[in-house]
Amino acid sequence: MHITDSLTNASEASYRRLVFIICWMTGIFAGINATIFSIMLPQAISEVAVKVTVAEMSQYGSYIIASFLGGWMFGGIFLGLLSDKFGRVKAMAFSIVLYSVFTALAGASQTVWQLAFFRFMTGIGVGGAMLGSSIFLSETWPARSRAIAVGALVSSYQVGVLLSAVIAQIFPMWRVAFAMGLIALVLAGIVFYYFRELGYSQKVREAMTTTKGQYRKNLMFGSFIFGCLLVGYWATSAWVPTWMHSLMGEKAVGHEKNLATCLHGLCAVVGCMVSGKLVDSGGRKMAIMLSFGGAFILSIWMFLQTGFSRDIYVLYSVLGFFIGMAQAVMYIYLPELFPTKVRATFVGICLNSGRLVTIVAVLFMGFLIPLLGGHAVALCLFSMTYLVGAIAAIYAPETVSPKA
Repeated sequence: MHITDSLTNASEASYRRLVFIICWMTGIFAGINATIFSIMLPQAISEVAVKVTVAEMSQYGSYIIASFLGGWMFGGIFLGLLSDKFGRVKAMAFSIVLYSVFTALAGASQTVWQLAFFRFMTGIGVGGAMLGSSIFLSETWPARSRAIAVGALVSSYQVGVLLSAVIAQIFPMWRVAFAMGLIALVLAGIVFYYFRELGYSQKVREAMTTTKGQYRKNLMFGSFIFGCLLVGYWATSAWVPTWMHSLMGEKAVGHEKNLATCLHGLCAVVGCMVSGKLVDSGGRKMAIMLSFGGAFILSIWMFLQTGFSRDIYVLYSVLGFFIGMAQAVMYIYLPELFPTKVRATFVGICLNSGRLVTIVAVLFMGFLIPLLGGHAVALCLFSMTYLVGAIAAIYAPETVSPKA
């Protein structure tokens, strides 16, 4: 090999490492900004909506979580289109700016509706950033180790979930914790100035026309299965801190839900890290069925607990392992369903079309919790979506890592 070839290869390897690190940190801040509200929901709602009852807190919480998911859906689809049309780098940098600035602004909210609006805008950024980072890495990384790299990347979101609990413990005032979102602006600058555009954005409209019929089935399965994961997570796991608070009543002192979230996030990171090896050895469909099935069993088991005990820490931790695995497997699987020229657009639809159903489910949670006499029955009901997704995977197409 010529010395210039060696230098070129070394330079490319260094660039890929930079891409992975920045994409991973982008996912960390996305996880923090997505999760911090769920942890601090009781405190935030109590402050911006004075003298609320438990039922009203659940209702307001459902509105704000639904607005965040609506933003995530819009951002994932719209910024996916912009990514294919104008380039991955610009769309990804813009997404990071959005979730960074509007997380901080959410901390300045004076009313429930201001908080809901700022969370909607944060959701747009998180949706675009999660899509952009996974697509950019999958198109930059060599095919031979792509599944492992993407699986490790998805662990970043779960690291963010873990760190959100740490931030809540260090900065117990929710407004101060939300201000930490501004740190991510540094990442936006690095992406804009150092990432190289991949040149895959030409002739997208023609490519979408020619592949519409060919990839309709893949789009349907990808959207449905990931939608099951979305509903299962946001209509159940996102409510766990509030559910724990209701179990403990006056005994709750705050650190329990922070510890549970830390353990959940830590185990989810492990689930993400093992996903790459799992899909390479057993196949994508098997990994989807295993992870979704495990999430279903652990969710039902946990939500049937009638009082708070250390068992909840264990169950929520193992549930985090399966949810982390499921998320990583889907982020590996979905880009493999579509060709390069329309990958961001179609994967964006898969990742976010199910959020419309998720928004409805989250809104229903606000009504169902008091209607069904508490959280447990409603949470078990929506946990069934994990089982539905596992069954759907039986009929979904199998994939292998694409060459481009």
